[in-house]
This record gives sequence, C-alpha cells and structure tokens, in this order.
Amino acid sequence: MRRFERVSGVSKQVRRERERKMRPFDITRASQKRMTISVAGNIGAGKSTLIKQIQQRVSPACLQVLPEPVEQWTNLEGHNVLQAFYTEPSRYAYLFQTLAFTSRCIGLTEAPRSTPLRITERSPLSDRVFMLNLLESGNLSQMEWAVYRSFYDYMIQKLEGMPDIILYLRTRPEQCMERIRSRGREEESAITMDYLQRLHEKHEAWMPEQEGGVTDEGHTYFCVDGSVDFRIDEAFLSKVVIQLFTLCGLPLVECPPPQLQRVLEGSSTGAPDEGALFRGLRRLPVVHG
Repeated sequence: MRRFERVSGVSKQVRRERERKMRPFDITRASQKRMTISVAGNIGAGKSTLIKQIQQRVSPACLQVLPEPVEQWTNLEGHNVLQAFYTEPSRYAYLFQTLAFTSRCIGLTEAPRSTPLRITERSPLSDRVFMLNLLESGNLSQMEWAVYRSFYDYMIQKLEGMPDIILYLRTRPEQCMERIRSRGREEESAITMDYLQRLHEKHEAWMPEQEGGVTDEGHTYFCVDGSVDFRIDEAFLSKVVIQLFTLCGLPLVECPPPQLQRVLEGSSTGAPDEGALFRGLRRLPVVHG
C-alpha cells in the first residue's frame, strides 16, 4: 500500500506539473518580472535579422523590441550623421558616437514598458567598444575620450532598463563584410575589412568566453553562432528562443509555432537545460590581424 501511495503521489505531482505547463500564458503574472536582453555584435553580424525572426515567433504581449535608431542617425534634421562619420571618421567620430549613445539612452527611457521581455539592438554598453576602437585607431583624441567617459560612466550607473543579459552574436569579420555588401546601405560603403577586424577583436576582448560568462563590468552574456542564417535554420532559431526564455526565467508564449512546439515535445522534461543551445554549435576561432 505504501509503495502504491508513493507511486501514486509521484504521478499526481507529475500530472500537476504538466497541467501547470499547459495553462494559458498569464501575461499579468509574467510581466511582474521584466527582463532586458541586448543583442550585441559587429556591424553586419546579423543582429537585426535575428531580432526580426525572434519577434515573428513570440507574442507581442510578451516581447518588446527596440531597434537601433538608424533613421535618426541618417536624417537628423536633414543631416546624415552616420554617412559623415564613415566618410571622415577623424572629424565626426566623437559627434556620431555621442549621438548614438544619447539616442540609445533616450530610447530606453522613453519607450513604454508593458511586456515581460524587451530585446534591444545593442545597448549603451556597446558604445564603449566602438569608442575604444576609435581612440586606439587615432580617430578620437584623449580630450574627447575623457569628456565622453565623464557622461558615459554616469549614465550607465543611473539609466533604467540596462540589459540583464547580453546576447553576443559572434560572426567572422569576412562574413560581416559579405552581409554589408549584400544589403547595400549607401552609408556603409566606406567600411573596410580592417575596421570590422578591429571591432571583432574588441567584442572578443569584451566577451571572450566561447559559450558565455560575465564581463569585467559584471554583465552576464551568452554567445550565439552568427554564421547561421536564422531565416532558414528554424531548429537553431527555436533553440535560441527557448534559451532566451530559460535564462530570463519566463514562461514560453501560449501556442508556440510548430517548429518550436516540436523542439519542446522532443524534451523529456518539457523545458531544455540552459546548455541546450550550445551543444553541437560550431566554434569560431578568434581572428587576429
């Protein structure tokens, strides 16, 4: 009898757990925990493509996306600041990076927050990588660097909505260049391989671990293979979505798309472990100049 009761008790527990997972997604309960994920990476790494693909597979009630304000950078009261920077970086580096940083800060501050998960295309944290590269390449003076740090350090400490987790999209500079040429943005025509190589090395120094870890500033990050075409590889993309929700401790959306549902059904527990994303992924070597 005791054995039956023990087995019966376990069965009830398992049944209750299954029933809990099958309940409709409670956005009110989930929104009490709000997380921000920043997608970081080189120019042409595939950030906007990844974010768009995730956005198509997650309920709008659960996810808010903040893309980079490129339109503002290319048309600020009629001025194309981004193009000016790429054309004459030594003259416009400080001007553009100040615009990029302040526009990100304003976006985080002014965007209404009503979803449990927010994904941003880069974040104010990423700007320091670009500024360091400009300083070391001679396109930024020590005085400009000192002025930038004075408000950067203050804003990073005070700004609400900074990322809880950074998703680093690790992509080889050669592939970044291919994608830049493929999308054909006029402003990016002056980008060189040397520039992409140096940015790659700066990102690698910022987030060096192959799978993920914690930056020197104390920010948690995990890495995703940027060589994957997220528009085609549905299985890989589904794992990324699951990983995001797992790391954030958020429930998956109600009625996930078929591919995501198959991934879930393939797990014996209904929820993959946190290392699931990284198994079998290709390891990209750090490319040095």
